[in-house]
Amino acid sequence: MFSKKYIFDIRSKRKNKALWFFSFAALFIFIIHIVFLFYIFRFSDEQTKLSQKKFYQITPDLLAVYTGDQGRLNLALEKTKEYPGPKLFISGVFEKNSLKTLLNNYKVSNLDDIENYVEIDYFARNTIENVISTLSYINKNPPLENILIISSNYHLFRINLILKKLNKNSQYKFYFHGVNKKSLAWRDYKIIIKEIFKTYKAVVTLIIWDE
Repeated sequence: MFSKKYIFDIRSKRKNKALWFFSFAALFIFIIHIVFLFYIFRFSDEQTKLSQKKFYQITPDLLAVYTGDQGRLNLALEKTKEYPGPKLFISGVFEKNSLKTLLNNYKVSNLDDIENYVEIDYFARNTIENVISTLSYINKNPPLENILIISSNYHLFRINLILKKLNKNSQYKFYFHGVNKKSLAWRDYKIIIKEIFKTYKAVVTLIIWDE
């Protein structure tokens, strides 16, 4: 009834339509990722400026830094000099590390003084647990109201997302300061790409979160 050539043409058109559809879908998803990526960095810049404005004349009640990438702890130590007084809460430390081994690469001379205002959290293994540990520490050590969280600039959006879910109807106010690298290595690009998918995963987790 139909010639082989006619059947071949139909199949060829279907393949072309399918190829066009998947190509368009891939391009659309890629564009969405790029837009989202730019938004993450814009969020970090805005939040960092907001925290600098907030703590221009006053001091945060607590500094919290989440380990996991280069530059975070270094920035946190710089902030302890800028804001002397509040404790530094370091979340996500490997269980075999002590404060001494943790600060070994930072050439800290006044280790004894630092021990008096540093609290180390060994529980957290991911960002959600970082947030849980931070909230738990705050609840156990009132009164703490204005908290400055320090992490990589690409990481702040996900932290804020989790805080909004777990810190509903609270008097705590969180501000963010991001580590902003002047140049990025190939390793950094891979980490940033992974961050997008970690954020998607966090969104799904928070949607099904049983309060």
